[in-house]
Order: sequence, then structure tokens, then C-alpha cells
Amino acid sequence: MSEAHSVSSKQSDEPLAHTTGHESSSSICNKEDELESVTKAVEQVTLTDDAESGDSGGYDSAKEFVDCSDQLLTNNEWLSKSNHVFILSESGKPVYSRYGSEERLVPLYGLLQALASIVSDEGDVLHCVQSSTHKIVFLVKSPLILAAVVDTDASVTQLLLQLVYVNSQVESVSTRAALQRHYSKRRNCDLRDLLGGTDRLISSLLDLLDTEPGLMLGAYHSLPLPTAVRNDVSQAIVNACAKIKNVVFGVVLTGLQVVAIVRLKGVVLHPADLHLLCNLINATNSLRASENWMPICLPQFDPDGYLYGHVSYLCEGCDACLLLLTVDREHFLKLFVAKQKITERLRRQHVLEKLVTAYPPLTNQPASEGPPTPPQVPPTSAEAPYTTADVGCPQLRHFVYKNRALAQYTAPAYTAPYHTAESRLLPCRIYQRLQQRLHGDGKPLKMLYMAAADHAAIGWVTAEFELYAVLEPLATKQAAIVIVNKILKYVKQEEARLFIQSMPTF
Repeated sequence: MSEAHSVSSKQSDEPLAHTTGHESSSSICNKEDELESVTKAVEQVTLTDDAESGDSGGYDSAKEFVDCSDQLLTNNEWLSKSNHVFILSESGKPVYSRYGSEERLVPLYGLLQALASIVSDEGDVLHCVQSSTHKIVFLVKSPLILAAVVDTDASVTQLLLQLVYVNSQVESVSTRAALQRHYSKRRNCDLRDLLGGTDRLISSLLDLLDTEPGLMLGAYHSLPLPTAVRNDVSQAIVNACAKIKNVVFGVVLTGLQVVAIVRLKGVVLHPADLHLLCNLINATNSLRASENWMPICLPQFDPDGYLYGHVSYLCEGCDACLLLLTVDREHFLKLFVAKQKITERLRRQHVLEKLVTAYPPLTNQPASEGPPTPPQVPPTSAEAPYTTADVGCPQLRHFVYKNRALAQYTAPAYTAPYHTAESRLLPCRIYQRLQQRLHGDGKPLKMLYMAAADHAAIGWVTAEFELYAVLEPLATKQAAIVIVNKILKYVKQEEARLFIQSMPTF
């Protein structure tokens, strides 16, 4: 073989494991030979840029298709992309491509389907094919096949987590049961007919996976707030909804941060489902214009059923969004009235103004978000988003701290040198690298210090917390440990403001 390829497969569909199946040595060798030839073909198929290739309709002849394929091979824009994600049906029909139009990629989808089917024919599930330059990671969730093709150092576990999130985003629009039922009737159907509008949500979610540490951590970001303000918000929801039957959750979000959660007694809102709600709000600017009523599937809560959500912003000029989720599809009017009561109570208590001042500045949001945050009055020190300067460590650039018991994390506002959307990619990649090393397949580590030309970094994992920090490049290991202890002291002092420590019930 000109290149070494490794193959990982497993009989179960457990998403975050990749071990070799039980076949004989000759069976594995034959399978690897097949996979190698198909993998080489996959690496030769590239995307087209819509602007260069014109209309996305079909090709008039085989020669026209081949000519276009030749253009794809030298497409510099596509070649610069390091993390491609594809979704297809088990019959090989395109569903989604992160970059470019899936209509241009029919041969690639066929090759990906062939890779998955080679192993499935043996009764196993393909998880990873690796060459010297690329990883192709698969997640099979019938009737869908999801694949990530990357040339980064991301681990298979991290890439599988990415695909699990993408699959959950698909299921939030059309439940697993609905997809399977639709596909079983016509295996050659176009599943995009059932998933209208999902492309925008998936692309937004993939951007969040690059910039939002919470998805990697399995934790959600609480908006720093005085406990009294947070309690006022929660109590307003409880009072307005307590007498309405079948309300399951009441949630207030500001961008990607959680203000308050109220839940039905005995149920829990999983962080992964919260991330899907944050992504829905973040990617749908049209929600600002009206009172909205929509079915929403939360896969961790119930992958085969819908909740019905009343979604609206608390007031004009405020980025706080209220979601009231119920199992009763006929409750729009009741929840509309409840929302009016909640807003009126918060206005009387002057809580809305406090939410406006507490919401992080625009520089803390992805560039793809909607209109700018309205002008804000100067916040008090108890309401303002904090920065690394508040910790008192000049060599500290940024950090994330996860409270493992609460499944929440806190992080300071981004400041220079991470004050632009593009520059914020770097700390997130560093956090991913630290987490990969600390939670690797080998012997887990408790603490790790790394130094590079333009930064230093440290990670520390205990039973109570996970802490990852990016430092100035000249910060030594001893200095890093001092900084970590100062972060821990700051978080402990501000714990009541940084985390949601109680969730009232209906």
C-alpha cells in the first residue's frame, strides 16, 4: 500500500466508541483493501463553489459532468476547508453538505455510502477510516449516515460528538420515528422534503461547535446575574404558568447564555437539548418579529415526540428570549397570556433593564448573529459581564470553568487578542486539544501544561470541575499553576452570580 489506513468498526451503534469488530484476520484485510481503494477515491472528490459553477441544476452530458469534476479538484476555496460534514440516506441520497451544494456531490455521496455499506454487509458499523492526511468519521443513525471528513488533529471521539450533535439537530426538526416511518415507505425518497429549513440550523450548529466550548464540555453557559434578579425571572414564570397543565419547561435565554430554567417536577432539561434551543434562537432572527408557536423535538428528553413551544422576546430592544414548552398543542393562547403576565411583572420589578445591562457585548457573539444589541446603560459591577482583568492575572488571556455537578460553565468576555470572531477560534481549538489529551484513550491525566510560540495553556480536571486556560506565551508552568488557583478563588467567590444553583418547579 502506498499509504497506511486504519479502520475502526463495532457491532453496536454506540456513538462514542470505535473498536475493531470480531472478524477473522483475512476478512479484515480484505475489508481494508476495499476501504483503501474507496478512501482514495473519496479524497479525490471535491466541492464546487456555487458562484463559480453557475446553476445547481443537472448536467446536459457526461462530458459536462467530468469537466466540472476537473474544476472541483483545483477549487482553492474548498481546499481551504478543514472540516467537512455530510449527511446522506442509507440509500446514498444527499441530505446535507456543510460547504457547497450537495447536488454537485452525488459521486462523493455514493462513495461515502459505499464505505459504510462495505462494513455493514459484514454486520458491523463503520466509525472511522484514517489515511496519512485525513480522517473520515461515520455515525450511522438509520435511516441517515453522517460523515465528517477532516484534515485536523481532532480525535475520533470529538468528531463523533460533533456528528451526534448534528443528528440531534436533525431530530429536533423531524423525530427519529418520523424519519424512519417516511424512509420505510420509499427507500429511494429525498429526505430533504421532510427536513425543510434544517440546513440553516445545522450550519449554525457546526459554527457553534467551532466557537462555543459548552458543546465540547457537555455544559451550558449561565449568564452572570445577581441571585435576586435570577430568582425574580424564575418566580415570574412559576406564577404565570403554575395553573396551566402540561407545561414542561420555561426557559429564558440571552443569545447563547441561560438566564433561568423552570421545569416540571421530576424532569430535567439536558445540556445537549439546551444547546439545540440556543442554536434555534441564535440562527432564527425572524423570531424577533412576532409571537411564535412551533413543534420542537428535544432528543435527550424524548427522541420520538414533540414539545410545542411558545417562543418570543420579552420586549422590544431586549435580547432575552422566553421559551414556554408544553406537550399540549392547543395551548398557544394560554401561553400567550402567560407571557404577557411574565413581561408585565418583570417590567414592574425593573428586571428587564437589568437583563439588558447584563447581556454580554456584541463582541462576545458569533458574527453570524442578528442585529446588534441595543445601546445599554452602564451596568453596575454586579451586573456587568466579567473579564480576565477581574481575576487579577495579567498573563491570563481566557479560560473556561465547568462545574461538573451543575453541568454549567462560566467564561469571561473575550478581549484582545481574541476580540474578533476569527481570533476566537484559537482558544476553542486549544481547549479541544487540552480536553483530548486529558480525556484521551490512554491513561487519563489530571493536569496538563502546554507551551507554544504564541501562547501557553493549562488544563486541570477533578471530580468537581474542569478548567482550561490560555495564557501569555512566556507563562511558565509554575506561573500557570498560580493563575489556576487565582481563577478557582475568583469562581468560588462569585459562584452564586456565575451559576444557576436552583431550578424552581411548576
